[in-house]
Amino acid sequence: MDLLHNDGSKPMYRLYNTTKVFILDDINTEKCKKVVQELKSSSNWREVYFEPSQRNGWAVYENLNLL
Repeated sequence: MDLLHNDGSKPMYRLYNTTKVFILDDINTEKCKKVVQELKSSSNWREVYFEPSQRNGWAVYENLNLL
């Protein structure tokens, strides 16, 4: 999958390894904090953009294994 957009409503863990770009919306909400921390701490993902102050925040991560 080239692009996955998630607002944290459902964790998409099974799709992480097959997704090139992950856009996460509402990063300041409780439902997204775990996902953000996992992506930030993983060596497989690079943070492309992180905007916590706009609306509820959003971020873009790129899967380094699929470049």
